[in-house]
Amino acid sequence: MKIQAAPFAQIKSGQKIIESRLFDEKRQRINVGDEIEFSLAGDSTQIIKAEVLGLSIYETFSDLFDSFPASMFGGKDKEDLMSIYQYYSKEEEQKYKEQLAHKFFSGAVFANSGRDENENNSPCIIMM
Repeated sequence: MKIQAAPFAQIKSGQKIIESRLFDEKRQRINVGDEIEFSLAGDSTQIIKAEVLGLSIYETFSDLFDSFPASMFGGKDKEDLMSIYQYYSKEEEQKYKEQLAHKFFSGAVFANSGRDENENNSPCIIMM
């Protein structure tokens, strides 16, 4: 999955531990135990790997953002997090309303990042 520079850096530093996505057709193929690879948009040589540990369902991004502190998403407050709609439309959210979910990851590995792969093993969570 591609990810923009700012959230990529936040995940890499441990500042952001939740990444939000729609649980669309592509992500519905993700199962517990799968390894996910996040690549930096514009530089696919920089990647973060994480293992799927669990699944829960949310109907809306608002419900999702109400369930965790904004800081876990790399934001300062819920209003900041609602900028998710610059990436997803309300129509897309409605389409997948009953399929929005979050996946839990742990053991993030930072390959090709200039860091020792074992240097940062803090958990990373993705919300879909």
